[in-house]
Amino acid sequence: MTTLETPRLRLTPVTSDDVPFFAELWQDPEVMAHLGGVRDPERIVPLVAEAVEQWRTHGLGRWVVRLAAQSIGTIKLAHVMRGRSEIEIGYALLPGHEGRGYATEACECVLNFALQDRSFPSVVALARDGNDSSLAVLDRLGFVREGSFEHPLGPHMLFRVTRPRWLDRT
Repeated sequence: MTTLETPRLRLTPVTSDDVPFFAELWQDPEVMAHLGGVRDPERIVPLVAEAVEQWRTHGLGRWVVRLAAQSIGTIKLAHVMRGRSEIEIGYALLPGHEGRGYATEACECVLNFALQDRSFPSVVALARDGNDSSLAVLDRLGFVREGSFEHPLGPHMLFRVTRPRWLDRT
């Protein structure tokens, strides 16, 4: 399990101690508006346990984004669902922490880990139409839209950044 750092943030792999934070994050209607709705309280502990297991099984997973000692969000790097071999990045921040560059900074750090350190050929991201803040983050990071598809949560767009594109950015 890998801890990552930026000038402002520390990204620590999720542990069972993070259950209260994820309960706060995943039960916030504003946070979950584009992520399938709030999670049932009974599902929080199993979902966090699954995230911990992802690290053991795949060497990838979900980090808690920390600003000083405060948990402000999460970012994941995981295998895309439905049997695809691609790696997906996704994030969520608690209300009050948007618009300060934390999402872009955390995603950039994780993309460096994925595309430079781990040499993955590409990373994908999914976004719902209308999720303007996430679309802006993906644009700043150099993701390219590849198309649209039906997702269980409604229509989504698929974006990708390749290792050569990431390494050649200025």
